[in-house]
Amino acid sequence: MNSKIKYIFAILVALQMQHLAAAQDAERVRIGEKLSDCGALFGLLSQANTKQAEFSKNLSTASIAYAQVAFNDDNKFTQETGRSMQKASAFINELKETNNKQRFEDKFKTCMSTLEIAENNLRKEMSETSKAIVPELFK
Repeated sequence: MNSKIKYIFAILVALQMQHLAAAQDAERVRIGEKLSDCGALFGLLSQANTKQAEFSKNLSTASIAYAQVAFNDDNKFTQETGRSMQKASAFINELKETNNKQRFEDKFKTCMSTLEIAENNLRKEMSETSKAIVPELFK
């Protein structure tokens, strides 16, 4: 009887580990999607002829680099960046029409907090070359 309980316990532990791994993978994809969206938005903002263009370019570079690490799948990354560009363009057009500054501020805050999470958790997985290109924003 004791060996059956150990066997059942081992199966339960294995199932729990698989569940945790799947949850972590889903969280990485969710973060990757947010980072891709932010990278596209900052990329569009960097094209404006403003004082913040260079800052937006750095934010875009960091967001896209961290998104690539989060996805760890070039096909998924490529698909998501395409979707993100469409979403960012629609967002910019909406802002132009509505002049909703609060919506922009909320999106900016979400992007910055997502970038901070990414820098703290994903930077260590980057290649040295990527680390040299991507600025540390939250030292």
